[in-house]
Amino acid sequence: METSSDTVRRNRPHILMVTTSLKGHFPPFVQLLYRLADFWRLQSPHDTCIVTVVGVKEDLLDLKRLQFDGAFRGVDLRLLEMCVEIFQSAVLFNTAPELEGPGGALNALQSFFSKQVDIKQVPKLYTIGPMLQLPGFGAQYTTSIPENDSCLQWLDMQAEKSVLYISFGTLGNLNWEEMRELAHGLEASGVAFLWILKVSSPAEAITLLTPGFLDRTRHRGFIHIGWAPQTRILSHWAVGGFISHCGWNSIMESISNGVPIISWPVFVDQPMNARFISDVAKVGVPVMEDFNHKKTIVSRTCVEKAIRTLMFEKTGTELRYNAVKLKEVLTASVAEGGSSHANLRKFLQEILMI
Repeated sequence: METSSDTVRRNRPHILMVTTSLKGHFPPFVQLLYRLADFWRLQSPHDTCIVTVVGVKEDLLDLKRLQFDGAFRGVDLRLLEMCVEIFQSAVLFNTAPELEGPGGALNALQSFFSKQVDIKQVPKLYTIGPMLQLPGFGAQYTTSIPENDSCLQWLDMQAEKSVLYISFGTLGNLNWEEMRELAHGLEASGVAFLWILKVSSPAEAITLLTPGFLDRTRHRGFIHIGWAPQTRILSHWAVGGFISHCGWNSIMESISNGVPIISWPVFVDQPMNARFISDVAKVGVPVMEDFNHKKTIVSRTCVEKAIRTLMFEKTGTELRYNAVKLKEVLTASVAEGGSSHANLRKFLQEILMI
């Protein structure tokens, strides 16, 4: 016989959270996939194509065709459609209206959905970012192990805003030639740096990098092998810049801490994210103009120039000022009464009504 406590448990809302970040990229790109589907069947002599993406200005879409190459190959379209169907009730975005602006993609996306007669239910779009600053998230909640804290101890000994942090995320990486060009540019720039390398051992790092690089830069550089506590690194007072692949989470973590970015996009959404931080948010510089990761090797000269611009020149000071101001705006968005805070409350209230 069912007891009252059983009834309470049965009627209590049950929530399943799937934290597979890859699937988070799918819904926004389904429309782009449909628009590019015929394009891949054609042979074009041009590297540049202009496509229309909901809510994105055309000047931000002046991207190289090959930057999207392979982004959708091998992905089951039925899986993408299933993801979109699953997300018909609501979609949470790790961003804020203040970051997107009135002409941003979110408003246009909502308008787009409302005009589609074949969509059963128009999803509610909730901006709750930056999630890094929500209670229960952020650097203070990052677990670590002693060997991963060595880079933080090194940062403690550096001057304020003097260190350039370098990381290409979990999946993004450079080939050996690009790594050597980056090493040459770092050495020539004279900047202090913390470089996260995804290699198996220090011996492999020595093999991959420029001969003698580690010895010549040991007084101002730190090579960290393996996973690193990025949120704690970016929130450290010694970090003054970030060379990033421009994954969206890395961008949000960086600007949430007022750290400007040198963009070095690798694939999928990263080229567009890179254009956003330099051309719209004004908190970053590209490692190279008109960069195409598929066809171009970034030279040591470009690396050195971008580093000097961000870390030593007036332009970098202005970008850092913009990043700090944007940090203040995003902090207000998740605070009591802020837009992201209000959206999170709305979402939780909707969940409790299930």
